[in-house]
Amino acid sequence: MRIIDNKHYIWAEKYRPQCIDDLIIPEFMKKQLLGWIEDGQVPNLGIWGNTPGLGKTSLTNALVKDLNASVLWKNASGEGGIDMMRDEIPPFAASVTDDGRPKIVVLDEADNLTAVVNGAQYNLRGSIEKYAKNCRFILTGNYKEKVIKPILNRLSNFDFDDIFAKHKKELGTLIYKRLVWILENEKIGYEKSDIQQIIKNFYPSIREMTTFMQQNIIDSKLTIDSKYTEVDKLKEDIIGTIKRKEFKEMLKLTNELTDPSSLFTYIYKHMNTYFPDESIPHTILLISDYMDRASRARDEQINIAAFCTRMMMDTNIKIK
Repeated sequence: MRIIDNKHYIWAEKYRPQCIDDLIIPEFMKKQLLGWIEDGQVPNLGIWGNTPGLGKTSLTNALVKDLNASVLWKNASGEGGIDMMRDEIPPFAASVTDDGRPKIVVLDEADNLTAVVNGAQYNLRGSIEKYAKNCRFILTGNYKEKVIKPILNRLSNFDFDDIFAKHKKELGTLIYKRLVWILENEKIGYEKSDIQQIIKNFYPSIREMTTFMQQNIIDSKLTIDSKYTEVDKLKEDIIGTIKRKEFKEMLKLTNELTDPSSLFTYIYKHMNTYFPDESIPHTILLISDYMDRASRARDEQINIAAFCTRMMMDTNIKIK
């Protein structure tokens, strides 16, 4: 890595990519981004993905830093009203920087901007067009389908869930090299097979892999409990507690999840393994509901525990 943030002790923050060169993304995408930076301009961008820890925020930060841009960063989830669109964005987007730096408005969690109720998304569409010569917009979020098509059509969109699914082999190799580099930089001993197993268990969440590694260092060596060497063993055990309605054991195991929201994806991908056909529609609706709550939850552990409790109590959901 070119840049390490030594202010942080937590590896997920210390080794968070700070520039485009350090991002773990497909080569074609990196070349495209570096080309935009070389030109000193980026198009309006949409950066989407429901899986946490893939690098949406890191990509946005890296672009802003590599461009040395003047940036207005707003959380659309907390400030996603029409007032922000009318009162805060136009003065910034209309002004010109004294030193000629590019201007970028970043709207984080842009999928939470209201479209019909107060017209915030339609107002944003107008701003993207009106200030096209002077300012670029970067939108990030979990669900791009919640953003109106007139906005999506004005963006160059990156779907991280799709990218990490289609380029798994290339990205898996890059992730392996990054994890090994981190361990060697920290002077931590390791077995190659353990690194491979971590990637297999937690792909595509790089943040979850990094956090898990740091949590399992004993005497300067990566030491993984045998119960984690089987693929998704912890998540399998959680589903077992739901089936047996073992509430206290479920709470204990969900607290061990380094990325609680990853349980949603795991259950969805293994629907046919765990549920009879008649239970699958109810389970999907429950997953969708609690994934949406997770994007706003102050404590993801509480949210995932509530999800598992609902699964225990829902008479429409049976587990094989």
